[in-house]
Amino acid sequence: MKNKIFSVLVLLSLLISALVLPGNAETYWDAQEAYFDAVDSGDDDASLSAVERIEAIYTDPSDETEYLRLMFPQMKAAEIYEKRGQFVKSSEYYGKFLAGARFMQDAGNEYRDYLNPYGMLYRHNSITPKVYAETSDVTNVPYYYSRSEERAGVAHGMCSYFDAEHDSSQILYVQFFNESVEGFRWQLPEVLDEDYLLLVAWNVPNENYEDLARIASGEADEYIKENLEYLAKLDCRVLIRFGAEVNCWSSLPSTQAEYDEKGQAFIDIFKEAFIRVSDMAKDIAPNCGMVYSPNDISSWFFTFEDFYPGDEYVDWVGISAYLNKPTQTEFSLSNGNDAYYCRGDYYGNQLVKIAPIVEAFGDRKPIIITEGGYCYNSSNGVQTPEFAREAMRYFYTYVTRVYPCIKAVNYFNANYGGNSYRLFGEDPKNTELADLYRELVDGDAAMRYSITHEGNCGYVEFKDFDEINDELKLSVYASYPTTEPITVKYEIDALPVKETTEYPFSLDLSVSSLGVGGHFLKITVSCMKTETVFYYKVNVASDGRVTVSDAVPETIKDVPPKFWGYEACAFAMSKGLMGGTSESTFDPNKPLTRGMFVTILGRLSGVDGTNRKSAPFTDVADGKWYTPYVAWAAENGIVNGVSETRFAPNDNITREQMCTIFVRYSDTFGLGLDKTPEPGEVLFADDAKIRDYARECVYTCLRSGLVGGKGNGRFDPRATATRAEAATIFMRFMKYCNDMEAK
Repeated sequence: MKNKIFSVLVLLSLLISALVLPGNAETYWDAQEAYFDAVDSGDDDASLSAVERIEAIYTDPSDETEYLRLMFPQMKAAEIYEKRGQFVKSSEYYGKFLAGARFMQDAGNEYRDYLNPYGMLYRHNSITPKVYAETSDVTNVPYYYSRSEERAGVAHGMCSYFDAEHDSSQILYVQFFNESVEGFRWQLPEVLDEDYLLLVAWNVPNENYEDLARIASGEADEYIKENLEYLAKLDCRVLIRFGAEVNCWSSLPSTQAEYDEKGQAFIDIFKEAFIRVSDMAKDIAPNCGMVYSPNDISSWFFTFEDFYPGDEYVDWVGISAYLNKPTQTEFSLSNGNDAYYCRGDYYGNQLVKIAPIVEAFGDRKPIIITEGGYCYNSSNGVQTPEFAREAMRYFYTYVTRVYPCIKAVNYFNANYGGNSYRLFGEDPKNTELADLYRELVDGDAAMRYSITHEGNCGYVEFKDFDEINDELKLSVYASYPTTEPITVKYEIDALPVKETTEYPFSLDLSVSSLGVGGHFLKITVSCMKTETVFYYKVNVASDGRVTVSDAVPETIKDVPPKFWGYEACAFAMSKGLMGGTSESTFDPNKPLTRGMFVTILGRLSGVDGTNRKSAPFTDVADGKWYTPYVAWAAENGIVNGVSETRFAPNDNITREQMCTIFVRYSDTFGLGLDKTPEPGEVLFADDAKIRDYARECVYTCLRSGLVGGKGNGRFDPRATATRAEAATIFMRFMKYCNDMEAK
């Protein structure tokens, strides 16, 4: 899509729509004029403002005119946000544009040129980061009970080569009508067992309607029967990949007129041929699973779903997935075609190309990468080993993490059409790429398990982790349409433990080093102006079982992610310092009592609440939930009470009281809050309101970063602290202690 043609289309669309203006014309014209002026001047802020004005006019578009006025300005907004690195906003606006394009297509207009490429732009901009952990629990791995599927592990291998030490799968290419599977037995291992997966690529030689019709009519039944009878005798798992990549065959209709004339007929005859082979396989070779295997990019007038024969006839869904260096050298941000073919800033994430197929079938069928490869040398001189290595590294690093429904991956170990893909076998020409391949498959938990059946068996989203394990092996999948770096930061219990810019952004944690109890894990993923933060509660039981949950339980409804104190409340709940006030509430804005504050401090210190049953205050009754903690604090000189005999446990704690108790606690246990006044230190405007006993403690907490002012230079010492404020101060206190320990 050329930029000039695109600009003309936008202008024409808006002008045409203006010919049928309804009553709101003047308001729309004002907004439209502001929009064009801003775009012409290159003022992005003004452009976004004008887009918002147009959206305010058409909050609920209902016809073609209204969608046309909205969708192209929304496309512009998406481009601006993408350029700025605000990818959440850019995906939102690409989504709005696509909604308009779908409406126009459904209304009888030809908008296919927008739907496909801008659909991929939306995908590239809307990838949500995810956190993964290696798992040794096979129940965590998807299982579909399909023919030739193993319970866990990812089979992997290639064509023209098999190494039993490293590989568990192999592709065998057989041309329909002319060749037999048995004729290629010499290419297979001498011993075939149940751990070995044979993928028979049964290709239709001419990839045309006529050959499919021969198969569908029964003309090839005897040939099919002979091959299936041979496959039925094999002792290994077998998959039959029939009519591969039909969605991009060169014989498919390539114009609208051709499609209208015979497009549906082509779809129907493929399904008939596939179903015939599938039915015969069920009867003759029940050990064989049928694979429907489209290419990751379809011919323009077709989709991969068009040719799907139906769940009854398909056991696995396959994908051909390649990513080679494009011959085009100039790329444009926000260019739909570049996004569609993963070029330029959209290069590298092959997972985006295969995502639509995985999403369409991965909920009910195991997925197999039937073939894929990385060209390192070509007759046109474009392909390079460096490009191939990076593409391979990214794909094999993430494919089994991101798509656990993928149960097999095969590499195209061959040279074809002047392009070099071969890694192993006769005359391998890229030993570095071959070494990298071995490193990647041997290092992948799921692929390694398919060979050894020992250790880790795959990956699970960390939020679902629940097993006994000595070590947590974490990683992050994050992808953005930019070459700018992605940074991932890990913090455990308010202590920074790792920051990395190298994918898969891994972190290995010893479970024993965490210790029994609840832990607060914060993971921050950032790129340009986009940031995603994960908050987890990681609980380690005495038997070593690790369970993971949201730091703020789903049942708690009054601490939404956008709440200013969300992280602190999450910290307090994860560490077991504070709990909900009911099953559904935390009451973040509710005042905190003195009894609750001392209880939190005791929990932070690991005080055993069962050892002390009474406290030296007349108003602290035996057996109360706060009694042992008040007793502990009094014994250690952390609290003195509001008088010699009273503690006032149910009174709300004030800000100055909180500071005083923190400093006494720090002094008692040698935690070293900063008591040294800074040169030229400015007093609070309401310093006179701070009681004498608390003044030094307030400024000590200020210098240590535990508290701040409340605006206009005031501290408001006698104001009541809320539960969220207290959680924040406790989190800051733990960070301070961790920082001091690190020094």
